[in-house]
Amino acid sequence: MSQKNKPTREQIELLLQRLFTDRIPIVGRFQSEDESINVQIAGFFVGFGAQGIAIATDFSEDAATYIRLVGPSEMDKWVYVDDAEIPADKSFSSTLQIPFANGSVLFLSETRR
Repeated sequence: MSQKNKPTREQIELLLQRLFTDRIPIVGRFQSEDESINVQIAGFFVGFGAQGIAIATDFSEDAATYIRLVGPSEMDKWVYVDDAEIPADKSFSSTLQIPFANGSVLFLSETRR
């Protein structure tokens, strides 16, 4: 995957597997369509499935701070933005943009090291 694109389901699954397996620190930011709700959590991607997308401050579902978002859109609407497209002064790099049917969006961004 390079630059901003619409990854295939297989590419998304590989990316999520890498975030999980390699325990890559991320920032998850949820924004409602009207921007009245903005939630940000720094931690780790800990799961994705029928129960939604899970992000926790520690690498376990028993973490003190934990968020699970249910109902993301179909994967064919997800967008990947490569590190090369993110300004170097940002604290995050490669980002997966996950839209929801209600217009909200979740950004899963790798933390710059």
